[in-house]
Amino acid sequence: MARESLPWLQAKLDRMRGLEPDPDPVLPPPDDPWNPDPAFVIALALMIGEALIANGASAEETAAGMMTTAESFGLQWCEPNVTMWVVSLSGRMPGDARPLVEQRVIRRRTTDFTALERTHRLVEEISERTVPAAEARERAIALSPSLNRAVPTGRAARWGLAAGHSGAVAASGSLVAGGDLRVIVPSFVAATLAGYLTNTLSALGVLPFYRFALAAMPAAVFAYLAELLGHGDISPAIIVGGVLSLLPTLTMVDAVQDALTGHYLTAYARLMDAALVFVAIVAGIGMVLVVATKNGQDLPLLSQTTTIDYFSWRFVGAAAFAVAIASRMRVPPRRWFAVMLLGTSGVMGYVVLRDMGYSRMLTTGVIAVGISLAGRLIARRTGDSALPLVIPAVTPLLPGSVLYRALSELAVRDSDHGVTHMVQAIALMVVLATGVSFGNEAAYFFRQFRRRWSGP
Repeated sequence: MARESLPWLQAKLDRMRGLEPDPDPVLPPPDDPWNPDPAFVIALALMIGEALIANGASAEETAAGMMTTAESFGLQWCEPNVTMWVVSLSGRMPGDARPLVEQRVIRRRTTDFTALERTHRLVEEISERTVPAAEARERAIALSPSLNRAVPTGRAARWGLAAGHSGAVAASGSLVAGGDLRVIVPSFVAATLAGYLTNTLSALGVLPFYRFALAAMPAAVFAYLAELLGHGDISPAIIVGGVLSLLPTLTMVDAVQDALTGHYLTAYARLMDAALVFVAIVAGIGMVLVVATKNGQDLPLLSQTTTIDYFSWRFVGAAAFAVAIASRMRVPPRRWFAVMLLGTSGVMGYVVLRDMGYSRMLTTGVIAVGISLAGRLIARRTGDSALPLVIPAVTPLLPGSVLYRALSELAVRDSDHGVTHMVQAIALMVVLATGVSFGNEAAYFFRQFRRRWSGP
């Protein structure tokens, strides 16, 4: 039966796809703000869990936040369960034999490290018993993407967000790819158009695969136009800048982290999400490249670079790219300098190791581990999470040039080399994600080692 003949399905699709805010589970305020009833506690813990995973936290971090919240308000025998789209919690109060089980479905996610940092602080205050239950609930609602929908919806606001984030990311990413100052304007305009297009399609409920496929096309179209106008030397940089602005770095990192910590279902879901985005980018750019090839316009491959090439506009682009990614992920501005420092240091280390003859795979992994450890050391001094520092800092290492080479080869029917470079691009993203997660595991290992060494 066709979907058009099912009015009940059409009526619920908006809510199922996150276009409508979830109904707030209205609960009466607790009589004792410091000892609320079990139903209030479990609902609060689930809101905290949603705010964590929906804003970019790992499954393990989300489960720990839910457990901390529930146990701080008296719930015992807590067992949290986290998947990519559902958080659930079971527990019971002392002396009560009846277990409580509840869950929340997560229909809307974003990458907001400012909201994630505020959620961390809220959980910390809850664990210290310095915030009453009713206030904690109001703050949790404000941090949840599904319950708090205070997002600007006007055309001018959407255009401004797209120009300020996607445009800046793509323009700086095209410099990282080796372009000169000529690539800034076409990359910025193409990404701004793509950002506005995806925001509009998202508001209409179009599925992410189609949104990302369309978002990848403007960069390829502008590269094709540059080739027609006699500026084909900047075409690869324009496409790579558009690719770098779309690759799902955080999703890949979280997928690896969840797999390492045993949350295999969540890891698989994140991996499939990242894979769909990756395939959508390939499809969007690939279609334009095929059209260009059919019309006799073969876009050039990227030239081999030297150390001198990197210490020019590439180096400036890497610094700007890391900061632009941090801005789009809503990393607090006070942390942008540290992001820029880590990002540029990573590029310098990458260039040095490559000049020494090490492979791209090994170099990417080593630099990702170094950035992860350095970011954790910086975050330890401030007591904040290291993820908002590390994720933007490693983005200049994304395999945009390898992916462009793969797409170019596939467009001219060199399928063997194209598939080889496609697999290499995927492998580089996995290595990058694994290197980022290594810092967290290394910190945990040394903390456990020091605790046992200094213990009785």
